[in-house]
Amino acid sequence: MNLSLEGKKAIVCGSTDGIGKASAIMMAERGAEITLVARNENKLNTTMLELSQEQGQKHSFISVDFNNPDELKQKMHAYFDQAVCQVHILVNNSGVPHGGYFGA
Repeated sequence: MNLSLEGKKAIVCGSTDGIGKASAIMMAERGAEITLVARNENKLNTTMLELSQEQGQKHSFISVDFNNPDELKQKMHAYFDQAVCQVHILVNNSGVPHGGYFGA
């Protein structure tokens, strides 16, 4: 079975921890070009260093807070306008809601 992702472009939201980060690392190891999307630029830079570039991929990131829909829309439009002709994979994995009381 061929599990290569060479030549594929992936956007991974919530990509600096947990499932998002693990997904980004795994897809990069299989050859995908990754765009990380998360709010913490320091963590994005750290995660970028962990992504394989063995197949010549050029990874990137977008620092944005998903709680700010206007900023998110603006940054994603700018990204698609300038860089990407096509996205093959989307991992829509953005954060965990704050805990609190739930009542009926």
